[in-house]
Amino acid sequence: MLNATPSPVRASEILSSEEHSQHQLPSYLATGQQLIDQLLGGQGWVSGQVSEICGSSGTGKTQLCLTTLVPLLVRNKASRAIWIDTLDGGFSARRASDVVRTHIQQQQQQQQANENRQHEEVPSIEDQITSVLSRIQVYACRDVYDVINVVEVIRVNFEEVSALESFARIVVVDSLTPVLTGLLRGTDGVGHATMMHTARELRRLASDFNIVVLVTTSTVQLSNPEEKAPSILMTSHVKPSLGSSWRYATDLQLYLTRLNPDQHPGPESDPFGNDTRESRARVAEIMKSKRLKIAPMTSNGVQLRDSSSLIIAAPIPKSQVIPGKADYKILLLKRNRLGTSASAHVFPGGNVDDSDHDPRWETLLNYKPNTLNAPPLHNAICAIRESFEESGVLVTDPPTELSNDQLRIWRDRVHDNGQEFYNFCTTHNLKPAVHRLSHFSSWITPPVEAKRFRTQFYLTVLPWSSDSFSDSRVFADGKETTQLDWFTPEEAIEAYRTDHIQTFLPPQFVTLAHLLPIKRHEDLMEHFKQREIIDTMPEFRLDSQDDHGLHLSGILPGDEEHSSHVTQGHRHRILLTRTKKGMEVRQYVQGPTVVKARL
Repeated sequence: MLNATPSPVRASEILSSEEHSQHQLPSYLATGQQLIDQLLGGQGWVSGQVSEICGSSGTGKTQLCLTTLVPLLVRNKASRAIWIDTLDGGFSARRASDVVRTHIQQQQQQQQANENRQHEEVPSIEDQITSVLSRIQVYACRDVYDVINVVEVIRVNFEEVSALESFARIVVVDSLTPVLTGLLRGTDGVGHATMMHTARELRRLASDFNIVVLVTTSTVQLSNPEEKAPSILMTSHVKPSLGSSWRYATDLQLYLTRLNPDQHPGPESDPFGNDTRESRARVAEIMKSKRLKIAPMTSNGVQLRDSSSLIIAAPIPKSQVIPGKADYKILLLKRNRLGTSASAHVFPGGNVDDSDHDPRWETLLNYKPNTLNAPPLHNAICAIRESFEESGVLVTDPPTELSNDQLRIWRDRVHDNGQEFYNFCTTHNLKPAVHRLSHFSSWITPPVEAKRFRTQFYLTVLPWSSDSFSDSRVFADGKETTQLDWFTPEEAIEAYRTDHIQTFLPPQFVTLAHLLPIKRHEDLMEHFKQREIIDTMPEFRLDSQDDHGLHLSGILPGDEEHSSHVTQGHRHRILLTRTKKGMEVRQYVQGPTVVKARL
């Protein structure tokens, strides 16, 4: 036992370490341009984030990167900077030395006004320039795969650094556009997946080592002359070159452009020190329209749509139960070919409606949450309401005795107006049976998707009924859903393997995999009652590609490679292949358990 006892550490040593760490790793890194710093909130680039500088040629993207790293390298003689150059010699040491010279001369002019510093001995300007340039490591990359490999080399090098004094504070990628544009023109999805994989690796690098990562990108002409430019400063009708998906890949996007001062009232002085009396001046803005700040496992600052889904299990009549097989079936609905989850088999569910927030629900149900971490009541109301709309399954107390025709009328009313669900319940003395719902899981759509949701999944078991699967009141609505099926978990996965089910999304496949070991419907609610509910957001990694498509790993919480909720040595991931037809699930792996799909 004594050998396992940890050694004590003096509090003074901890304080010294904290002060040293805080000194070496500030939360912000100034851009070297006061006006740009003010635009970014007053302090500059945020450490631990990927910031994008977007603009047409000649707007000063590279210059801004240089004016960011030079003051750092001049001020701190132990700091380093890493420059990933994809522009075939686009990094100019001469240009960098000119920026260093200008910065040092400005410093000397300021110091001359201070009597306490004017007699201090300082290295010559040429020596300082040599020192700064020697601490800029330049990697020349021919394609995006070189960029990815360099990022991995940087990561390995950072992990081996033992002294913070030699730690790089900034990584510049100048530029991503030339190495991605060709790939993005393809129609096989390889370019998009590679782009998002590159973004993910850069984000991991920034976050894991608390450094500033700057990425420059260019612009292209709008294809539609009437299309509105994404930036109010872009009067030349251009847009970011990497497409709409890229806007979700970085933490901040700064646009630079050059405008005629007579056409647009710019600042009194150029952010880069140029005289605004020139015919054209540089101006900048932060692009906020449809921007999503991507947080790994929280909704703080993230525009996530609130939604709910209901996993409905119904017992199989005893005479039809196959020994050793599940004695229940799960309701699955096939979505239409339009909108979210097109043609996929999913559990009933949808977006939370304003009517789900109606405070009268709490009064009607005399609602009290059964656990401290239970989702809000509106999520449970949404799950029950959407299930009724989409399938006709009504989870209420008491069970309804209404005729088929009456239920069809109310389904249509509720579909058109969510408020009608409250009217329906009060008119017929029904109460949504929220106490019969068990919170099963919570999923967050990955940042690569344009529409993102936080979906609360609930589980319920219907009362024993010999006609559960032939109830004439239970059918697809023909609007959002086109087909209704009842499957045991084994049957559902087999139907997907044999192409009878066209598409499964990760939440549905993972849920069915968790249900596989449970054979008795009586055990379902109890088995999952005490499970820990954490937000599940896949973190995608590009594994390989071949003639079959692009092979990805969706890393889930608990996996040793996930950014949060890490368990060393544990595997928790879903393996996918992206083809021209869409995304296919190949395997779900959790620890020693492997559920295979299309292999």
